[in-house]
Amino acid sequence: YKDSSKLPPNESGWLGKYVSISLGTEHKCGISKNGGNLYCWGGNFYGQIGNGTDVFASTVNRVLPNEKFLSLAAGYRNTYVVTVNGKLFGWGDNSKGQLASSLVNSPLNRSPKQITSGNLK
Repeated sequence: YKDSSKLPPNESGWLGKYVSISLGTEHKCGISKNGGNLYCWGGNFYGQIGNGTDVFASTVNRVLPNEKFLSLAAGYRNTYVVTVNGKLFGWGDNSKGQLASSLVNSPLNRSPKQITSGNLK
């Protein structure tokens, strides 16, 4: 995004730093322009920023530092990412099995969990 006049004042720091940004209801995540790193910040009541807590994050938090990312989707109360190696991860609200049906017994995943075909029904 190149026109900072359309961004709220506290969000203008995004310009030129990310190749992709996804906005959830209360949180945001971005893949960095340099390095393909993933950062999330904002509302975190359901663990949707993936830092292992449920505390609001006013600054960026690097998520899964040993991975490089290709795409992301921030949802209502959760986040999904795909790495450059094709691995799928998800975290946040899992009350309806959003993160794969075998993980339903864990309604909140505040840290990223890899989703594989073994997790799916």
